[in-house]
Amino acid sequence: MIKNPKYIKSFLPGTVVDVKTKTGDIVKKGDVLIIFDAMKMHNRIIATIDGKVKSVNVKQNDTVPKDFVMIELE
Repeated sequence: MIKNPKYIKSFLPGTVVDVKTKTGDIVKKGDVLIIFDAMKMHNRIIATIDGKVKSVNVKQNDTVPKDFVMIELE
């Protein structure tokens, strides 16, 4: 399976604690996009590439399954 760096996915089922970006934002590799709670630990979900946020598919307190596309970059 080929991993697309434009799709920021959940690595485990969990809950979105905070969304740090919005559609249209320009992000750099390493920027924190989401704070995600999985297995009782807060995890920082970061941008894997430079780009523009095409869509944000989650909001605070959303519960998501594993491999859910939370953010898509252009």
